Amino acid sequence: MRKFGKEEQSILKKLVETDVLRNEGMVLLDVFLEKNFFSNEYSKSILVDPNARKAQLSMSSSDKDECRKEIIEVTRLVNLLIDIEKLGLVSFIGDENQVKNAIGYQYPKGITIDLVSPLSIFLYTKIGNFILPSEGLIELVDNDFMSTEEIRHNETMYWTRFAIFIAIVIGVIGIFT
Repeated sequence: MRKFGKEEQSILKKLVETDVLRNEGMVLLDVFLEKNFFSNEYSKSILVDPNARKAQLSMSSSDKDECRKEIIEVTRLVNLLIDIEKLGLVSFIGDENQVKNAIGYQYPKGITIDLVSPLSIFLYTKIGNFILPSEGLIELVDNDFMSTEEIRHNETMYWTRFAIFIAIVIGVIGIFT
C-alpha cells in the first residue's frame, strides 16, 4: 500500500468526511472540489473546456510565490485523485464531461494558466462524475492511515511488552519471597 504524506492525508480526510459522501455513499467531484478547494473563500478556481481539451487554473493573486503555492496545491490534489483511482481506492462514475465548466470564482484580473496535460486530461474528463470511494479507503482514513497489518502488529507488540513486564514483575517477586 502506498504511503500518503500529511497533505495527501488531509485531502483524503476531507473527501471521506464529506457530509454528502457519508450520507449517500458518493459525492459529485465538482461539489467536493468547490467545497474544499475552489469556493469563494479560496483564491483560485478551475475552468475546464472538453472541446478545447484543456483545464485552466485561475488565481486572484499575481504574486509569484503565491501562484507557485497554488499551482503546487492543485497539482498535488489532482495527482492524488489520479493515484487513488489507479490504486482502486476510488471510482469515478459517469460519462466523460462534454460541457465547459467552472469551479469557483473566475479571476479576470488575476493570472490564468493552462494545467499540464495529465492533470488537464483528468479534470476535463472527470468533472461532472461522482466519486465512489472503496471501503478500503474509508477504513484507511478511519484507522488514521494504518493498514490492518500495521494495526495487528501494534497490538501484538503491546501485548508482548505487557507479557514481558508481567514476567519481570513475577520474577522479581519470586526473588524476594
